[in-house]
Amino acid sequence: MWEGLPDSFYSAWVEYSRSASNEVSLSYKCILVEGSEVTTFQPADDLYPAQCIEQLSSYLEASKRNWKSCKIEFNPQTAAITYEY
Repeated sequence: MWEGLPDSFYSAWVEYSRSASNEVSLSYKCILVEGSEVTTFQPADDLYPAQCIEQLSSYLEASKRNWKSCKIEFNPQTAAITYEY
């Protein structure tokens, strides 16, 4: 997912949301320098982010959890996933 971002950035995230008809939308956001405005970025392709959400979706559905939104937030040191039912 880092492709499309500069080598040095403050924070970035990919947000997924799923509609009642199971359509998934993606948005890619980043903050390049601490305190700067949120901007968008475009990864080299959507394949890796799509695979991430497919795996997370499979896990949540196997756990009988029907998710509405998910956010994968990362920086050069850490990553975190949050989701809403």
